[in-house]
Amino acid sequence: MAGVFVSCSRKDIEFTQRIHQELESRNRELWVDWQDIPPLPNGWMKFMPAFRQWILSCLLS
Repeated sequence: MAGVFVSCSRKDIEFTQRIHQELESRNRELWVDWQDIPPLPNGWMKFMPAFRQWILSCLLS
């Protein structure tokens, strides 16, 4: 099943929480950048295999 990745501005936490709850209620695989991805040169690399299989990435700013 396709998953969703959400990265958001800290000011959008409430809206992101609503999206999170709605998608979880529909049994969707979801990963939210609640506390920032580690600022390492390869910080995103550990997530890339999953992102390539997912249908949607959402950036809220």
